Amino acid sequence: MGLLNPFFFFFCHADLTGCWTMDMANDFPNSHFVGVDVTDVFPKDGLKRNCTFVKANTLEGLPFEDDTFDYVFQVLTFTTADWPKAISELVRVTKPGGWVELVETDCKLERIPLYYHKFGNACCWTMDMANDFPDSHFVGVDVTDLFPKDGLKSNCTFAKANTLEGLPFEDGTFDYTFQRFMFLAFTPADWAKVISELVRVTKSGGWVELVESDCNLQETPPSYLEFQNAFIAGTRARGFDIDLVRNLGSTLNGLLVDVEEDYISCPMGWNGRVGDLLGRNAELGHRALKPHMAPIMGLTSEEYDEFVVKATQEFRTHKSWMKCFYVYGMKP
Repeated sequence: MGLLNPFFFFFCHADLTGCWTMDMANDFPNSHFVGVDVTDVFPKDGLKRNCTFVKANTLEGLPFEDDTFDYVFQVLTFTTADWPKAISELVRVTKPGGWVELVETDCKLERIPLYYHKFGNACCWTMDMANDFPDSHFVGVDVTDLFPKDGLKSNCTFAKANTLEGLPFEDGTFDYTFQRFMFLAFTPADWAKVISELVRVTKSGGWVELVESDCNLQETPPSYLEFQNAFIAGTRARGFDIDLVRNLGSTLNGLLVDVEEDYISCPMGWNGRVGDLLGRNAELGHRALKPHMAPIMGLTSEEYDEFVVKATQEFRTHKSWMKCFYVYGMKP
């Protein structure tokens, strides 16, 4: 189906709405594109004549006449509080014979991915590392098999496996084994078994590295404390102990030598591009947790959305940051 005129593009975050709308306006100069978001953080410079932006909330009514657009597109607004009302509004502004398209995710993982390999990381990281280091071979491992099928270099492969059930590799296979962000995948009893398995498949003289976060915000805004305490309590109720990630070095001692551990400070929404990306990641993560956290905090859907907006802003003003712990050691 070709793009018609005009074109309405709706996205849940204004910065991405801007990029997509401007790109489409550039690629299809004979169509007009309108980007809509609940904020007005839209690009101001370099806009083509066939590209405009409007601040609006679908649930409060879009500022367009009935039957305005040939094509209406909405993507990743899964936190919408009233889907029937939102869809009805999207249909209202679409012309007879026009099209409405929705793209969403349920944010559910079968299990938080395990990244395990010779030098790199799973999926994109493994492929990037294989490209940057063509003389090394990289293996990415996950409990699902949703791996890229096309465009793989000969030194990049993937395997479906679960560390707790045993990795499908011989003893002493890899020079470097890396695992990250599994703090919500393993119970305290699991960790010893997992680390033992990672060490098993690593060569003598090879290295094992773990990277984790304890999700404890530093310079915490007062309004965020309720969420942080509820989140930590919820993880413990499910059998996870995220405090363990601060002491992974003691777990590696005895299995590895030359063990080193420390943490990286991760600014949330401030201190340059990395901080901005981490802040955006945190915002999306909080929104995805709404079905679980809103009831625990006693908030309605709308109140929780307001909390996320406020927390994201206060991370910047309070210069909040989080610790990302790392520990590595050599197998004797």
